[in-house]
Amino acid sequence: MRLFEIGQDIDRIDLDDEDSFAEGYVVNTDQVQIPNWLAKNSYDPKFVNHIRQYNRVAFFTNMYVADSQRGQGLGNNFVQQFIDEASTLNADAIYLSADTGEIQDSGFDLVKWYENWGWEIIDNSTGYPLMVLIL
Repeated sequence: MRLFEIGQDIDRIDLDDEDSFAEGYVVNTDQVQIPNWLAKNSYDPKFVNHIRQYNRVAFFTNMYVADSQRGQGLGNNFVQQFIDEASTLNADAIYLSADTGEIQDSGFDLVKWYENWGWEIIDNSTGYPLMVLIL
């Protein structure tokens, strides 16, 4: 695991294991990254207000588990490590865009998996649910 600071108010979280990884960052909610992240993911700018009810939030931006490592609990480990690091960095909530376009024919329900971790859908107008986990 690598964790490094990239600014006074922004902390990057990078987790890796062989060919698999998870990444994101923690930011104060008065930063420009908030509306930029919403726009990049095609969410309504009104969600800035939802996010800014907190002082500091994390964005879980990407996770990939290599085919050879699937089914071994690595995704669960990444999620738990990300939650732990975000909490350590004083995040009040973690946001993610559930990339349902990546769902395989295996029948794996990515949204349900995140919901089992405690994430809740706050918007699904783009087809990629905007989800939040309050810490």
